[in-house]
Amino acid sequence: MNSKRVRSLLLSAALLFVLFLSWFIGRSIFVQGPYIKDRSADLRLHRQLMEAMRAPAGELVNRYALNEVTYISRVTSLSRQWIVWYDDQLNIKAQMEEAQIDAAQALAIGEQNGISASAIQFGWVKDRPAIIVEDQNRELALDAATLEKLMLYEKR
Repeated sequence: MNSKRVRSLLLSAALLFVLFLSWFIGRSIFVQGPYIKDRSADLRLHRQLMEAMRAPAGELVNRYALNEVTYISRVTSLSRQWIVWYDDQLNIKAQMEEAQIDAAQALAIGEQNGISASAIQFGWVKDRPAIIVEDQNRELALDAATLEKLMLYEKR
């Protein structure tokens, strides 16, 4: 009689141990597994990087108001370079593969508008992601996707 009770207790303890172990392993895999941990660490690092690049409220970046878009960054994903426009909550507002951005054509359009020895930046103009071609005297904003002219003006 005593051995049946001991076996029953051991079986109950083993069952509780298996249930606890299953719960622990499931929690580790699905809540704090390596993918989630790495991804959250990446997001924290990315947020810190974005905070360092953030423009104070109301400030113009490259003389262009960014509206609701606060961050612009280069991101490497799947061996491709992307230009990504974010808002404060790191919601992606626009993205474009850098290889699709025709920098040579943008510089040519800049030269047609009197901008020589120019540099390319990125911005957000008239609610559109923009390529900004500039030299010491002038700036030209082009729609990032179509290179349509958005704004041209003299620097002061």
